[in-house]
Amino acid sequence: MKQKLPFLRKILWDITLILFSWIFAYQIRFNFIVPVEYLLQMKFFIPFIVPPFILTFYFFGVYRMMWRYVSLFDVKNILVAVFVAGSFLLIVKFLFLSLIVIPRSVIILFVIFLPGTMILSRLATRVVITESLFSKYNDTSRPLVIIGSGNLLVRLLRELSYSNEWKVVAILNENKYEYGNLVHGVRIFGDYKWLSHFKSKFKVNHIVLANNLAIPQNKKILSYAMQLNMHVLSTPSLSDSIMTNTPTSPIKKITMDDLLERQPVKLMSKDIKNNIFNQVILVSGAAGSIGSELVSQLIKFKPRMLICVDISEASMFKLQQLIFIKFPKQVDRFQFFVCDIKNVNKISNIISSSKPSVVFHAAAYKHVPLMEKLNASQAFINNSYGTYIFGKTCAKHYVNKFILISTDKAINPTNIMGASKTFAEFFCSHLQNNTNTEFSTVRFGNVLGSSGSVIPIFTEQIESGGPVTITHPDITRYFMSISEACQLVIQAGSMSYGGQIYVLDMGSPVKIYDLAKKMIKLLGFDDADIKITFVGLRPGEKLFEELLSKHEALIKTSHEKIFVAESTRKKINVNEALKWIKQTENMDEQQIKKELPGWIKTYSQKL
Repeated sequence: MKQKLPFLRKILWDITLILFSWIFAYQIRFNFIVPVEYLLQMKFFIPFIVPPFILTFYFFGVYRMMWRYVSLFDVKNILVAVFVAGSFLLIVKFLFLSLIVIPRSVIILFVIFLPGTMILSRLATRVVITESLFSKYNDTSRPLVIIGSGNLLVRLLRELSYSNEWKVVAILNENKYEYGNLVHGVRIFGDYKWLSHFKSKFKVNHIVLANNLAIPQNKKILSYAMQLNMHVLSTPSLSDSIMTNTPTSPIKKITMDDLLERQPVKLMSKDIKNNIFNQVILVSGAAGSIGSELVSQLIKFKPRMLICVDISEASMFKLQQLIFIKFPKQVDRFQFFVCDIKNVNKISNIISSSKPSVVFHAAAYKHVPLMEKLNASQAFINNSYGTYIFGKTCAKHYVNKFILISTDKAINPTNIMGASKTFAEFFCSHLQNNTNTEFSTVRFGNVLGSSGSVIPIFTEQIESGGPVTITHPDITRYFMSISEACQLVIQAGSMSYGGQIYVLDMGSPVKIYDLAKKMIKLLGFDDADIKITFVGLRPGEKLFEELLSKHEALIKTSHEKIFVAESTRKKINVNEALKWIKQTENMDEQQIKKELPGWIKTYSQKL
């Protein structure tokens, strides 16, 4: 009953407006002195007017509109509905009531008054509600400056007008022709340098950076805002809104992904669809940071089935629950297996029953310091031997493509994790030459937010009051977002025809010290609040990562951010290497590291 009441109120209101507009049209036509015969005519036509108009409004969804959010789309619907109902009225009049002459001016005035009163009443309701919310929270809301323009700016202002937390006090952009103009009652002042004025005069501490600004401009604004110790916010992307099952705020905290300042990936969707659409795809390590993002990206291309394999039951459960929330209508496209990739019988059963055409192999131990001491053998057993066994099983069951997720640490490795991935690359190259499956490798550097990234560690250190610990003031790394990395992995997989080592364009290397300083500012602190300390390089850690060895050269592909590493490095005896890896379970760490250069010539141990 509670839901029906507003609906009935809307109908009763529109009946009142129809009657008012009809009567008022006659009053205006006859200067408020309506002859008796026309008064009778006016009353006679009421039953022919009200029902058709109300039914037409219902059909066009006029009563599904929420008045507090009335928009141009709703205005258009009202105008079209009045036109259709008016046309119906004229048809009925000429077909069945042609002897009754209605003054043309009455009809014209009626179709002007009716939509006008309907639209004005709805707009008035929206204004009253908005103003009441504004006045209610005006004293407690926080001042906010928006930097941006275009449709995004208008949408943001409209959504923030209902916020009880924020009050937009100014708009900034670089279009000089817009200076002084008002958008939703908020003035456009000038470019981002006005921030210092609003910071000092009006104590504005928060800005929203519209995500349709050019990236070089973003960099200048971010740098300037951080100098002023202002909190920088941004707008959620469309995918953020679609992929969550809960209402999203019109603004969010800016993330390290935003600070990377990388151009969005332009995918060659046709190639990917040919590789993924209506196919069975298997992802190993599916519950990890890379694997789970791969799963989220792959489902967009509508595979027939996505097989998710991971050794961790807890992580797989989390992935399963996330899938149920993010993709409720596509749950039947997923299968979840808790399984070790080295379990040949189980993997064989999974592959033989599901028959995947493409396998993305993301399962790996990747925490460098953890695998460097006391766990070296497990790194080789899982990352190297596991890749060989898993790849061989896939080839045995005629999987078309096998894509290994590798790392820049496999180049001239100085740590166990990197060396284990070097072996994995060798083994994929060997399987490519000895099976019908197309084996390829995709190699890239660090991804922000992954379980092995410095970002979660820095965030925890900053939020706990510091200090932020960095191994060396000059240490640098390549970074990209998880989303970008996975999109490019899928793109490379669609381009693969076997035997390639794909290298992703990681952009320019980032100094970790600069990254830490940005994060401190990003989280609302300054250098005086959070100290940065240097603790020295860890065992196996490089100052600079590499994406190519001296035996490799880059070749361009059809995608601007994907290259092929043309390798001339020497091959190894795979059978002997596998035998040695198995023997490492009975070796101590020092013996493993001592014998490792005999297999990987470019390995050098950093103590």
